[in-house]
Amino acid sequence: MKTVSRLALFLLIPLTVLSCKEEKDEKKVTVEESEIDTMGEMTTDMAETSFDTGLDGAVFHHYLEVKNALFEGDQDAVSVAAANMARGFDEQQPELENLAADISRAKDIDTQRQLFSEFTHELEPLIYDNLQNGQIYKQYCPMAFNNKGGYWLSDSKEIRNPYFGEKMANCGSIKETITPKS
Repeated sequence: MKTVSRLALFLLIPLTVLSCKEEKDEKKVTVEESEIDTMGEMTTDMAETSFDTGLDGAVFHHYLEVKNALFEGDQDAVSVAAANMARGFDEQQPELENLAADISRAKDIDTQRQLFSEFTHELEPLIYDNLQNGQIYKQYCPMAFNNKGGYWLSDSKEIRNPYFGEKMANCGSIKETITPKS
């Protein structure tokens, strides 16, 4: 009888674990969907943001990858995303292509962050001129670069500071919401 009870217990434990895992996954999907539907803040789907021909949407997608990798403090991921971003520019934007390549080749995360700030400054006019659909948030951290401050662009209202990462994840504010020209 003890063997049968142990066998039954042995079979029930994996089923219980699987049930809990499935339940958690379902809750996670529900929460994410409700956040997207009710708050409009989780806008990582690039289909919601589009640009005129002066800016390739893939470039902005890679820009966001660089920003997120900087937030995570992942120098290698920054390098890969910046190299992909550099390939998205044509001969009409050599300064942006060169800055993206410089980010990719930088030997440390602090240099990557400084170059990302410069890149953001140069990219901004293209965003203003070519945003066709969606919203982009211009965000700012006053403490970046020894209190000189630094801007970055985001497709989400959530502050994820690329200049301090996890140390000061929420340091910053939205300074402007960029929308398509009318």
